[in-house]
Amino acid sequence: MGTDEAGYGPNLGPLLISVTAWRVPGSATDSDLYEILRDAIDRESSVGGTRLHVADSKQVYTPAKGIGSLETSALALLAQTGPVPRSYSELVLRLTGIDLSRSEGEPWLRAGDLELPTTAGIADIERLATQLREVCIRTGVVVESLASDLMETPRFNRECKAAGSKGVVLTRSTLSLLERHWPADGLPALVICDKHGGRNQYSAALSEAFNEMFIPRLCESAERSAYKVRGGEVRFQVRAEQHLPTAAASILSKYLREVSMEMFNRFWIERVPGLKPTKGYPEDAKRFRESIAEQARTIGISDQVLWRQR
Repeated sequence: MGTDEAGYGPNLGPLLISVTAWRVPGSATDSDLYEILRDAIDRESSVGGTRLHVADSKQVYTPAKGIGSLETSALALLAQTGPVPRSYSELVLRLTGIDLSRSEGEPWLRAGDLELPTTAGIADIERLATQLREVCIRTGVVVESLASDLMETPRFNRECKAAGSKGVVLTRSTLSLLERHWPADGLPALVICDKHGGRNQYSAALSEAFNEMFIPRLCESAERSAYKVRGGEVRFQVRAEQHLPTAAASILSKYLREVSMEMFNRFWIERVPGLKPTKGYPEDAKRFRESIAEQARTIGISDQVLWRQR
């Protein structure tokens, strides 16, 4: 299993946290999924479109390259657990279980819908998804779970206020998502998570999330913190995306963040002529906030809904 987030630093748009779980025929500790699935997945590139590029999302996506490669990887991964989502609302429902039409949060995520894929070719997505599916069958690997937590701005602000720290909110939300998708059959899991803000101690947060009084500590250092949990092991380490389940979580979080920001920008550009889109990061977020301020007041959008306080 692996977890990762996207959108921790911005002031605009949601925070995304994802978990992916892969069942392997042998010991998880001794299994290198990049090696096992090498005929379908590559960590360096898409190898001319012949394999799926699954790595840290910062390697798969840059604004200069566009969203195509990231989108192909995310949707081909999702095709391992069901049909390829063909709209933003379907994507959110698949990953989070949230029906946007029946929930409240950021109104721009509920203002119409976005057809998927936005840029990537559906034929390429399905071809690479089929190839991965066939290699998984041949090697005995099962994509057990792909899931996300879409933390919209109102909830983010409430939880940060209650916790007093957005770092605490990230850790709690990550471990809550992990606990919900822990193997139901009691099979021991190896979990690789990125370090949360350089933090080294996680036993109290694990105890809270898994409702266990004592979490055995294996090691705690700047490089790695590891703990025994339910017969398995949870690690927080630097360069966690070198492990395929964590890289896949990074891909899903980044893709859902990017299409969420597409919904956000589309909503405001329709209402403010000449407005330039934003990625939501602090300096540009201030420019964007000032540009939409009058319109936000007119339609009754408060800072609690729009602006992340931390």
